[in-house]
Amino acid sequence: MKKDRILHKELNKALSSLGHYDTIIVCDAGLPIPKEEQRIELAIKPGVPSFVDVIEAIMEDLEVEKVYVAEEVKSISPDMSKEHERIFKNMDVEHVPHSRFKEMSKECKVIVRTGEYTKFSSALLVCGCAY
Repeated sequence: MKKDRILHKELNKALSSLGHYDTIIVCDAGLPIPKEEQRIELAIKPGVPSFVDVIEAIMEDLEVEKVYVAEEVKSISPDMSKEHERIFKNMDVEHVPHSRFKEMSKECKVIVRTGEYTKFSSALLVCGCAY
């Protein structure tokens, strides 16, 4: 459930539509998006906006009870893995193979594409309940 901090009209509307247990992905520029109607396009150019900027804004606005990230981030993008640890500190985080992460994306209600070029800079958020 939302907390009202996002200014982007399309993203705000999409976040407002999410309920308990709905899922949303915030992804890097390279993640294949299975259905066009799920996509909120934020990418402007390589690196803009960054995954970190977008995920931090969404995490301030959305109640999240679980996070999934690709296990490959630990070995291929260790700096981003450290960012994941910082952003999702004290949260239930599960690392899954990237192939499973892509399969899980097919069931997401919303996918937000950033301009991030760091590999495996994506997170699937499971919406929680604010009360």
